[in-house]
Amino acid sequence: MNETPISKAAFQLRLVCRHLQERPISLWDSEYGCAKFVQLTADINADLLMRLRPNRCVKACASPLSRNRKTSKTWSKNEII
Repeated sequence: MNETPISKAAFQLRLVCRHLQERPISLWDSEYGCAKFVQLTADINADLLMRLRPNRCVKACASPLSRNRKTSKTWSKNEII
């Protein structure tokens, strides 16, 4: 596997969290505010606080209570201001 800065950071966070008694808050700069980093750290018992670039657009799945039947293809778009 080709090691990238994002995969190395996720690996290091995983190692550190193994030795902690409490759930940590981990702070990250905008280079790590991407989907790949979130996916690699999803199973780590830590809270992530990331600074996002101002032109970043955050998308989330629509609410399952939505009246729209196409919830799997519907996304809620939130712009960062």
